[in-house]
Amino acid sequence: MISVDKLQDGNATVEESATAFIEDPLAFFDMSYTKMHSVPRDILQALQTEALKQRFHYCRDRIPMLTKLADRQDITELHAIDDVLPLLFEHTIYKSYPGFLLEKSEYDKLTRWLDRLTPYDLSGVDCSGCTTIHDWMDRIAAQTELDPITSSGTTGTMSFTPKDRKDWRTFILGGFRIQLLQTFGQPPSEEDLNGKLHVCWPTHSNGHTAFYRSPMYYKEYFAMGSDAHFHPMMESPGDTDLMYLAARLRAAQARGDSRVNVPDSLLARRSELEAEERERPARVKAWIDDLVDNLQGERVFIMAPAPLIYDVAKEALAEGRKCNFAPNSSVTAGTGGKNAKMPDDWEQVVDD
Repeated sequence: MISVDKLQDGNATVEESATAFIEDPLAFFDMSYTKMHSVPRDILQALQTEALKQRFHYCRDRIPMLTKLADRQDITELHAIDDVLPLLFEHTIYKSYPGFLLEKSEYDKLTRWLDRLTPYDLSGVDCSGCTTIHDWMDRIAAQTELDPITSSGTTGTMSFTPKDRKDWRTFILGGFRIQLLQTFGQPPSEEDLNGKLHVCWPTHSNGHTAFYRSPMYYKEYFAMGSDAHFHPMMESPGDTDLMYLAARLRAAQARGDSRVNVPDSLLARRSELEAEERERPARVKAWIDDLVDNLQGERVFIMAPAPLIYDVAKEALAEGRKCNFAPNSSVTAGTGGKNAKMPDDWEQVVDD
């Protein structure tokens, strides 16, 4: 098996190494945080450049939107990392579908639009009988190698990003477990690689936004698939369609418009949004009770937007409750703080 060690020892070519790196970037570095960050700059840059060349060669004629961009600029191959800059998709690409397709629940046409953004063939996805965004996302995940995500739709328009399961593995296992649990300068231990952590998730257990979808992968790669080590605030999945409705309502309110362009069947569910908001305090309290009563001294992993984890911590402290987790636990606050202003003492509150 080709690894970073063979590349640095001269026992593997850059071309061979780049192919292995693309196939499984974590295995290429032997699942080691230290090795990932110890490659000399010249070797790493040569590896990344070759990997980018190979990936572009593979994707150029398989992703229609990339083909269009490359043809327009007469780009047939890459020679340096910066050569890819004109080909990177703007974030607006992922919400460039005609808005009426969502409003009219035309998911077959939305699938054809999404098909232009990925090398995977989505032509065989069966959207018959599909009436909701959530169902559409489920269909794609069940029938293809993709596990796509939506944005929260804060602007009133949802983005759809065609992530695949390999992307998710690299993101969660490499970007979080390896980076957070290992110590630089030391080889990964068995506990680092396979030890179970209690995953404490402060919202729904599943869903199709990045924040709602990721807990199922945290459960797989941190709790090692154990139900007993998975503690979501809500067992139910986050409803993508209700999020879309909430975003459309906010957008209409912001422009002073009483019209909300969503299917009538979705608008009729407005009361569910209000009910979820009413039930939230009780759910937060029950979740705090679970953590305090059952996880004292246990090693946990918690990740949440800073405003959310601050609100939960503040409420727990107000009730005189503290979570005394194991010292090698990982509590990460970040993301999802758009337009949020945090108080000066928020980190201390979470720490306490």
